[in-house]
Amino acid sequence: MCPLKPESRIVGFDDSKFAFSDELVHVFGVVTRANGYVEGAMHDQVHVDGNDATEVLIQLVLRSRYRKQLRLILTDGIAMGGFNIIDIEKLNKMTGIPVIAVTRSKPDLEAMKKAMTYHFDDWEERFKTIAKGTIHELDLGKDGHKPIHIKSWGLDDDTDAELVGSYVRASIIRGAYPEPLRLAHMISTALTSGESKGRA
Repeated sequence: MCPLKPESRIVGFDDSKFAFSDELVHVFGVVTRANGYVEGAMHDQVHVDGNDATEVLIQLVLRSRYRKQLRLILTDGIAMGGFNIIDIEKLNKMTGIPVIAVTRSKPDLEAMKKAMTYHFDDWEERFKTIAKGTIHELDLGKDGHKPIHIKSWGLDDDTDAELVGSYVRASIIRGAYPEPLRLAHMISTALTSGESKGRA
């Protein structure tokens, strides 16, 4: 049974579109209640292909006036600005809040590993961080929607697909993606494109 109640506060983080020639990429967080009511938003930047995504998210959460009320952190994927990897274990431990990374497609770890070995001297450390946690496929049982993929850190049992899935389901208002991530994506695409478009 998911302990999230309709009034539980959740924050979802997504990054904006970027070019690999950019130095920085925008990061947005949207705080909602589990019933979808929007409470607030937050913003910062991380370096493209850098190593600061985890620390930036930690500080955004710790500085937030909603810090004590947050019951869940959602991230759109496991990296921002290319291969600026989010350490979900550290994010959970430093904030004390469970973290779930959500993706529409199953991460191709071998492809990521190959790309990182080519581009980064510290690829082993980056890959070790990416590989943390158990990836679950979550079928939402909705016509026209493919399963999404999730992994978590800080729940009672992060290897329990039903438990982790119950948290994600509680954050979906309609469609097949958590509302805080959908809203963060809308804001980030509006900033870079002039108008929100596409799906998270």
